[in-house]
Amino acid sequence: MEEEKSALMQFPKEILDLIMRRTDFQTIQCLRKVSHPIRNFIDEKKIEVNLSDLAIDARAGCINMMISAPRLSLRIEYKKQGNDCLVRCNDRSQKVINNEDFMIVARNDLRDILKHHKAVMNGGMFNFQNESFHFRSPLYFDYVTNLKNDLQATNGNLKMKHIECIVLHEEQVVDILKLVDLEPLKSIRIISYVRNYIEVLGLDRLVTLPHWNQAEELVMSDFIVNTSIQNFSHFKKAELFVYHISIEQVNTLKNAYIALPGFNRVFIEYRYFSDFPDFLENFAHPFVEGPQLDNDIRGWFFAIPRSDKALHIAVHRNRGITFRAVERPSPDILIMN
Repeated sequence: MEEEKSALMQFPKEILDLIMRRTDFQTIQCLRKVSHPIRNFIDEKKIEVNLSDLAIDARAGCINMMISAPRLSLRIEYKKQGNDCLVRCNDRSQKVINNEDFMIVARNDLRDILKHHKAVMNGGMFNFQNESFHFRSPLYFDYVTNLKNDLQATNGNLKMKHIECIVLHEEQVVDILKLVDLEPLKSIRIISYVRNYIEVLGLDRLVTLPHWNQAEELVMSDFIVNTSIQNFSHFKKAELFVYHISIEQVNTLKNAYIALPGFNRVFIEYRYFSDFPDFLENFAHPFVEGPQLDNDIRGWFFAIPRSDKALHIAVHRNRGITFRAVERPSPDILIMN
């Protein structure tokens, strides 16, 4: 084995550099384990690997890491086994690392992977759906703190276009977004792991983050959202559930979306709509009776200035309201602002 190590390292460094830069992600990770000289060479050269997606699922006694790269998909499980760590890759190969904490092993592997990643990833998912990773637990605090420190010691924050958080508390989303670079971010998806539409998610801290205003798309799933409706007026595409909505709030969103370049579609599910009969009769005229989409009760078309589009607002039988950009309809049903 030592002869193989020596023979490989006897290549001119320029040749080794060319070889490494044409090597895929999985091979580079394997080469790092061959010998200390090769590992040091890779780390010093900072051989770049391009990940497309990263997912981390943390729970009691186990961390799952899913990595996608060109022509590669890896699922690595780090599991507590007494005082040891069991590492299983793609449910096939496995290895026991004696006297090592599973969280430290997972953390070190992720740090080594991110050390060589510079490109913008398509997506990232963080799943903290176990009570052991409750946002106030020492386990959760240690994990997030160490991940933040590791990122700062490598290439800085995670660069991702789309981020998904499966959590129960606003603080967890805030912690995750603070690990993400601002500029590439396009969409945020927040999912409650309880999934019963009973949990109320306050957004007081979240809406103050620059990430909130940077993102163009938002999905809030299985939460009742508690914040000013104005905080959703900049999203070009969104889905959310609010406890209460009013005529005034619908007007606020209508005016914002008419003026928002590139607006696409926002769907809001609600528990209560104050003065609903008054809204149906007096919101605007003319209106369109009956379905433009399934379950529509009534709809309105508002002209978007300097555009061939209109903003269609439809209220549904299943306690929902949709705002969407559509082609302008016939003039007799178009409302000019």
